[in-house]
Amino acid sequence: MPPSSLLSISGPLFTSAELDTAAVPEKCFIRSLLSQVKTPRFKFIAPGLEVPHDKEAFAGRQQFTSIYHEEDSIPGVLLFAASNQLVDLNSEISSIFSIAHRGTSIDNSDPIPTGLYSEPVRRAAYDTEEAGFRLVLPFALRPGIWRDEEGARMSDGRPVPQDSFTELFQHGRFHPFGGEWRPQRMERLFERWTELVESGVWTVGEYGVEGGVEKFGDADKGAWRDYFIAPSW
Repeated sequence: MPPSSLLSISGPLFTSAELDTAAVPEKCFIRSLLSQVKTPRFKFIAPGLEVPHDKEAFAGRQQFTSIYHEEDSIPGVLLFAASNQLVDLNSEISSIFSIAHRGTSIDNSDPIPTGLYSEPVRRAAYDTEEAGFRLVLPFALRPGIWRDEEGARMSDGRPVPQDSFTELFQHGRFHPFGGEWRPQRMERLFERWTELVESGVWTVGEYGVEGGVEKFGDADKGAWRDYFIAPSW
């Protein structure tokens, strides 16, 4: 980025009071991350995904933190939103995010903002992982693609399920060291995004990473190797 376009920001991304306003639960991984990471000096961290510099907008986009959840549950928190991009709360998305809301229906909610969410967790469940993520796209992957050798893939080499909105960059059926119910870790996603910038697959301009969220659709257009995380086992 041109030096003149870098934002003159210092300090953590969020204060405790700002996270309270967004109803992010206390004593969980995602709150620790958001309150300790330094504020990025750019606007876009990935194609179409914005760094939450506007704290009021961040709180207003949280669809799940305000819904009742048990004390042992951590709802999904939207970290980096795709501007003005919504998606219907279909059965795939609902089944993932309802994990933290047992006994509370979220099926009748309005369309939700798309972007990078923390993985919802019920701590009492088997084999949980608070450091996971879920990239919710405003479009389906592999729509109408039936051949397994075509379209986006997951870490185990298997194709992303047809018409999926949430499985890009995920493990697939086979997980490292067991952990068959765990999502991919957020740390590995950020490492992959860094590689995409440093290798030139993603370009950087005045405001950060260039392009819209539709850039992730390149995974279905012969570039699946750029949009999967190599297995670590």
